[in-house]
Amino acid sequence: MLELRDNYVFVGQSQENVQEASVSGMYYDKNVDILVSRDEQDLGIISVKFVISNYWQNSINYFEQQVGETANLRRRNIVYGSLFCVTNPIPYKRRSGEVVRLERIRDHDIQRYSRLRADYEHIHAPDEMAIGIVDINANADNVTGLTGPATLDISDDSRAALSNQLSVALFFRRMALRIQLRHLSP
Repeated sequence: MLELRDNYVFVGQSQENVQEASVSGMYYDKNVDILVSRDEQDLGIISVKFVISNYWQNSINYFEQQVGETANLRRRNIVYGSLFCVTNPIPYKRRSGEVVRLERIRDHDIQRYSRLRADYEHIHAPDEMAIGIVDINANADNVTGLTGPATLDISDDSRAALSNQLSVALFFRRMALRIQLRHLSP
């Protein structure tokens, strides 16, 4: 999907058109989920990672991938945001597709991302990031809504992190502001 608003160009994906933009990173080129540019200058990137199964066995890999991808793209002086989504619950599936157990995001997972978000001035941390938790019916693979932090069995610190520095609603506002400021700065 290619869209033009106020001379900003947004390249992303829609159900009808699966298109990724490619940008040159500092160390390697990267296809990105959403790219915002103006006057042929790349201003902002939003990376979307949506985990729908087997989170626990790969949680460290997802985090390490986040840090490496961020450093590669932020070194180009592009506003970089990461939207990390998981299902609630998170099915753990065998290769056959059979659901063996249901996992839940844990406090230390949320706190790991919260600490990374607090480190935003460093090149390895996204300028902005959010964690979205999507309710599903694991047996039917249906999305049933969004999970509010108040309904999760997590600590008050994790609940506050999801409501503030890792909030999906605040993420888009903060990204828009950072992109506008970056475009105005020399």
